[in-house]
Amino acid sequence: MRYAKALRASQRAERLIRTSTKPIELTSELVNIGGQNWDPMSFPEWLLLEVESGLLMREMQASIAKHMLAPKPGRNSVMQLNMGERKSTFIVPAVAAALANGQNLVRVFVARPQSKQMFQMLVSKLGGLLGRRIYHMPISRSLRLGVPEAESFWAMYTECMESGGVLAAVKIHCIATKTQD
Repeated sequence: MRYAKALRASQRAERLIRTSTKPIELTSELVNIGGQNWDPMSFPEWLLLEVESGLLMREMQASIAKHMLAPKPGRNSVMQLNMGERKSTFIVPAVAAALANGQNLVRVFVARPQSKQMFQMLVSKLGGLLGRRIYHMPISRSLRLGVPEAESFWAMYTECMESGGVLAAVKIHCIATKTQD
């Protein structure tokens, strides 16, 4: 834990030096001192995610991630996030890493246009220091499963859950057209 915190501090010092001639970026870096609104002892995956990314989790990102991890009891949570909040690069991987504990089947649903980018993002953020495997599952309304296919999916889901992996479920839109005879 101390080593990861030291790496995080070293990376921040490098960013401060690199942005010293860019007032807006420097101000942004000075404002975010890291570790605000979350404890690395409670969320060690987030600390490793910071080190892996070379970035610090912002206070707002930690707040959103914590809310997504524990919505009000008996309630669902819907959130609209602004562009630039690092949803794909930080919030989604942070939530997925915290939930993928060997007890949960963690699924990240992605529309097809963003699927390759999100899959690569999850692999780069969670596959390194965190050592999480990212599984891929395309989903379509036209998908028809027999017993062998269902058993194969069940085995993949079980392996994903038990290994602390994350399932990237890709929604594929099917356009059906009626042909005239």
